[in-house]
Amino acid sequence: LAICSLLGIPAALVALTKVDLVEPDLVELARLEVEELLEPTPFAGAQVVPVSSSTGRGVPELAERLVALAAEHALLGGSEASALPARLPIDRAFHLKGLGVVVTGTLAAGRIAVGDALEVLPAPGRAAPAQVRVRSIQVHGEHRQESVAGERSALQLAGAELATLARGRQAVAPGRYQATRRLLVELRVLPEAPAALRGSTQVRVHLLSSEVLGRLRPLAGPLEPGASGPVEIRLQEPVVAIRGDRVIVRRPSPETTLGGGVVLDPAPGRRRLRDLEGAARALGSTADPGRALLHWVREAGPGGLDAETAARRLGLPPAQVAERLAALSARGELLSAEERGAGRSRRWIAPSAYREVAERAHRLLSGYFERDRLARGIPKAEAIERLLPGPATRLAGVYLEWLTAQGVLAIEGDLVNLPGRSTELTGEESALSKAVLERFAAAGLTPSSPAEVGRDLSAKPQILDGVVRYLVERGRLLRLPGGLVIAASAVDDLRRALLATGWERFGVPEFKERFGLSRKWAIPLLEYLDSIGATRRLGDERMVVRER
Repeated sequence: LAICSLLGIPAALVALTKVDLVEPDLVELARLEVEELLEPTPFAGAQVVPVSSSTGRGVPELAERLVALAAEHALLGGSEASALPARLPIDRAFHLKGLGVVVTGTLAAGRIAVGDALEVLPAPGRAAPAQVRVRSIQVHGEHRQESVAGERSALQLAGAELATLARGRQAVAPGRYQATRRLLVELRVLPEAPAALRGSTQVRVHLLSSEVLGRLRPLAGPLEPGASGPVEIRLQEPVVAIRGDRVIVRRPSPETTLGGGVVLDPAPGRRRLRDLEGAARALGSTADPGRALLHWVREAGPGGLDAETAARRLGLPPAQVAERLAALSARGELLSAEERGAGRSRRWIAPSAYREVAERAHRLLSGYFERDRLARGIPKAEAIERLLPGPATRLAGVYLEWLTAQGVLAIEGDLVNLPGRSTELTGEESALSKAVLERFAAAGLTPSSPAEVGRDLSAKPQILDGVVRYLVERGRLLRLPGGLVIAASAVDDLRRALLATGWERFGVPEFKERFGLSRKWAIPLLEYLDSIGATRRLGDERMVVRER
């Protein structure tokens, strides 16, 4: 009865035994006493079934009622549970001579057949999950080719090491479940609990066959005996959990059962207490996967959530989760995006996350061009890095398409710009541009630095920088390797003069002497000529490339 209470399963049955050995009046009296005993408990109104352990009278009726209750309070129907990814909590592992490693447990979900590949979670330390194969299956001592959800099963495993199969681990379908050290739980404290749960409390958590120490924190203030509320549990060792799993929480010493509950989220984000409390409210009833999916997608931010990740938290097949996500997207509650490149997958994004990116894009572009009015645009790579955090960069192409379609930005080659933005020079900038270009052109192959030119022209540094960048972007000035700036016309003259020399090959000393250059200018100019195909480096020499 206590276990039923903790797991939230209402008991509706009490059996009275050996009724053949007593008078009917005493049986009826016993029934009334049991009903009176149960009256102040959660089991008030439970059906009382008299049975005889000596003659078997009433046992068929008891069995029939037990089966009906099991079906009534089952979390999933038999066929529905069997369609889930396989999950066997291991409660015993041993070695049989001539057979090898054998594990036993009650199959919690899915089907396991002879020859199936499974993985064992959680893996010890940082090791990869152990990969095993099912060699044979027994169900209640009977050899079977397949075991289905709800059946007590013994699996003979190939490729398994006994040390990796301790009690509390699970043999599961590969890639379909995950281990965790943190749980978000809706907990009901027993009325007979010794005291309220407050602050951080050490507990022993029972989840399927796992028994792990951890620390429990109520998220909405102290939990008094008999009360319910969300809690966070941090475990000392990982467990395999999904949304909807039942847990029992006990005090380690002195051993006392404190309460039981249901897992709302097996992998909650690292948030403050009040944020976790809000997450618990948002997740709501475990009977509604759609609500959890909406919350997890919002929590994932601009990077979105894929069906595989969500499926591991729900313990459902990825295809089924993808259908639910697609239905939410069809109703306009989520956005759907497909990653670009190899191994791409579909991800779902909350509309609020897209709006945040759009607002960030507007602020970024407005601020950038306010500081640098003459910039042609922001390099696309820089814009993506500043707009999209972490995993969201995988969806950069999708976001840029959406933002362009919404008129938030415009893509011009490798540059990102504000739609309709003009970079025409003002009268003051135009005059400065003309003067700067004349100075550089007159200086030939050895001009002064832009800063020196600006001082000579008494130009404001910020305006000068914008004008120089404007001229470089339009090809009137060139920025050589190393950052030196030179007039494009001077380099064109140099290239024509180099062709006129008649050289086939030349070295750096010859080049410096012929054109009156220091090494400071000679090396960057040669590297630039190499980059545009005017020369080709051959060891310590250059070859002049002539047009055919």
